[in-house]
Amino acid sequence: MNQLNLFLFFIFITAHAFGQKMQEVELNYLTEIPFKTSQDSEYYHLESTMMIRGITNDIYEFSKQHKNQKSDVLFKLYFKSKTGANLLIEYAVNTQSMASYFSTDEKVNSFKKDTYDWINRSFRSNIPFED
Repeated sequence: MNQLNLFLFFIFITAHAFGQKMQEVELNYLTEIPFKTSQDSEYYHLESTMMIRGITNDIYEFSKQHKNQKSDVLFKLYFKSKTGANLLIEYAVNTQSMASYFSTDEKVNSFKKDTYDWINRSFRSNIPFED
């Protein structure tokens, strides 16, 4: 009987460890800007940069308001163009790192830069990543 109780306890602990909930946040954006394209013009870069900065700010504001929560946050960014094309970008923020992101201005800027880079590479995949 002890082995059965121990086995059930182990299953419960394992399920609890792997069953941590992740909060999902859906953000929808309607855009005329083409995504995943090889288009290379100043207008395209300006418009997409402004849009991605706005999205980065949305993620930052939400994360700042929920920095003390106990679950990770998964942002699902849905882009829909007026021609019917769809793009989904998922961006997750770890709970443990979220609290540290808001401790100094330098870390806030690092959070914004990392978020911007992830969305930029996902939205405009033709632009190579550079260190």
